[in-house]
Amino acid sequence: MATQMERPMANESPALDVLDRGASAERGATATCGSPAAKNRATGRKSAPPDLLAFVRAQSVSAAARELGLTRQTIYRLREGYWPRNSDKIMTAWRACQCELADRASRWVVRRVYLGGVVLHGGRSWTADGLAAREGQSLAVARAEGFSLLAQTLELPPERLLLREVA
Repeated sequence: MATQMERPMANESPALDVLDRGASAERGATATCGSPAAKNRATGRKSAPPDLLAFVRAQSVSAAARELGLTRQTIYRLREGYWPRNSDKIMTAWRACQCELADRASRWVVRRVYLGGVVLHGGRSWTADGLAAREGQSLAVARAEGFSLLAQTLELPPERLLLREVA
């Protein structure tokens, strides 16, 4: 009996009890696979991204768990090299954290210079040399590397100052 593959345009279908084994005397041996394909198998990365691992290992477990919104146990396991089959939750948290960190580093805000050359930002007091003379003026402030702030005057020519936290 001919199989459905040998007569693809025929309207009649083969009997349900006739199975094509893929290897028969008239067809010869063909490549077949007896294992079924998994329908809901996990897809995605095979291991953690290197920048995520560096982020997790550079901070305390509690700080990393707080930033990513994951449990401390998950952070411990990530540090040890564990990567789950279904990593959607971890990757979603990591992408959100990356966006938040990028926003922190690049957003400029306007701040006022108070008495004594003090600028208030993020609930902390910041200062730089020469800011006392700019009391009452406004500055554009953004995050810089190493948890410091970068300030720029709004009048021309603009002047940039590296702010340090007041002790």
